[in-house]
Amino acid sequence: MTHTRATRMRSAAAALLLAAALGGCAVPDEQGAFTPSSAAPPSAASPARIGLPRAYRGFVDVLEDQGDWVLIEPFGWVFRPDVNTLTWRPYREGWWEPSDVYGWIWNSNDSFGWITDHYGAWFYDRFQGWVWQPGPVWGPAWVAWVATDDLIGWGPLAPEEYRGWDDVPGGAFLFVKAAQFDLENGGTLAMFARELPAAKGDLYAVGAESVVEGKRLVLGPSLERVRQMGGMPRLRETSEPRRVTLPTEAQAPALEARLRAALQAGKREWSGRRTGGAGSAPPPPPSSGAGTRRLKGGAAPLGAPAAIDSAATDSTRRFKPGARRGASADSTRR
Repeated sequence: MTHTRATRMRSAAAALLLAAALGGCAVPDEQGAFTPSSAAPPSAASPARIGLPRAYRGFVDVLEDQGDWVLIEPFGWVFRPDVNTLTWRPYREGWWEPSDVYGWIWNSNDSFGWITDHYGAWFYDRFQGWVWQPGPVWGPAWVAWVATDDLIGWGPLAPEEYRGWDDVPGGAFLFVKAAQFDLENGGTLAMFARELPAAKGDLYAVGAESVVEGKRLVLGPSLERVRQMGGMPRLRETSEPRRVTLPTEAQAPALEARLRAALQAGKREWSGRRTGGAGSAPPPPPSSGAGTRRLKGGAAPLGAPAAIDSAATDSTRRFKPGARRGASADSTRR
C-alpha cells in the first residue's frame, strides 16, 4: 500500500467517525431556523462541514446541492454556487426594496440568495470565480453603497483580508439610475462603471453603518436621498425577512475597514472607466491544474472560451419557489 493510499484511508476513517459524532444534519424550518434532522446521519461528513465552526454547519447542509465548498486560504471554506460563471455575479439577479427599519433589503432571485446575500461576504477569486464566506449576522445586504449625479451603485463587501478588487471582471460595483433603482428588474438594468455612457461628477459614499437590534448593519441611501436624485421609492407589502438562528452576540467583522476598501476600489473603477484601467477583466486563469474551476453539467472551466447562447443563458438560473421575477436577465443585461 502506498503512503498516499494509506493517508487517504486514514482520512476517510476520520471523516466517518466525525460524521457519526455530528449525528445527522440540520435543516431550516419555515422561519429559516436550523434544527436537527430526524433522517439518518450521512455516511461521511463533508470536509467543509467538519472545518467550519459548528454554528455554520447548517449552511453546508442547505447549500450542498446548489454548489461546491472549496478551501481558499486565508478565507477558509467558502461556497461556490453552481451558476453560469460567465454571466453571473452576486446582487444582480433581483431587486431592492425599501424598509423603515433595515434600509434597502435585497430580494434575490437565486434559490440560495436568502442565505448568501444576507449573511457573510462575497468575493471574487481568480481561479474559483465568485465565492461566499459564511458569516454570523443577518443584514439587508452586505454591500458598500456609492453615488454620483443621478446614479446609485453597490458592490459586495469582501472579507477584510481580501486584496483582489482589481481582478473582478467588469468591476466590483454596479450602477443604475436612481429612477430605476427599486424597479423589480433594477438589478439587471445595472451597468459597470466603464459601460456608463456619460456619467459625470465624483463618486462618493452614501448610507452609513448603523446599529439595528444591537447589530451593526449597512443600510444604504436614505429614502429622501434617493428622491433627491430622481428616484421614487415604491412601497410594497413586505414580510419578515427569512433568517437562521445563529449566536445572538455575534457582530459583522471589521465593517469600517471593509467599507473603506470597497470605496477605494469603486473610486479606482470610476476614474479608470474611460481608460480601460481598474475594472477591466483580468487575464483568464489557467485551463488546467489545481486552480481550475470545477463546474457541474459539463460547463466550460472559468476563463475558458465559450460561445454564450443568449436564449439559454437564463436556463442556469434557479429561483426560489414563489419568488417574484422581474424582466428577463437576458433581455435587460448590458
